Amino acid sequence: MTAQQLRAILDWRMCSDPWPGGDMDSVDDWLDGVCREGGYQNWVEAYHSLVGAPEIFPGTLDALRRLGANA
Repeated sequence: MTAQQLRAILDWRMCSDPWPGGDMDSVDDWLDGVCREGGYQNWVEAYHSLVGAPEIFPGTLDALRRLGANA
């Protein structure tokens, strides 16, 4: 899985909390395993580490700054 793919899944997971369909334990367990393979303690740590990472989405921070966001 590429860093961009992981970031997309982590964004989806973070925005899906709380999940209207109920329990997300199996998804969280899978994501924790994927993220541990990448050197993170769990998916939440990976998410916060990858937020706004310019090496994953080149130009994102510059685009946000141009729009006046506090990035």
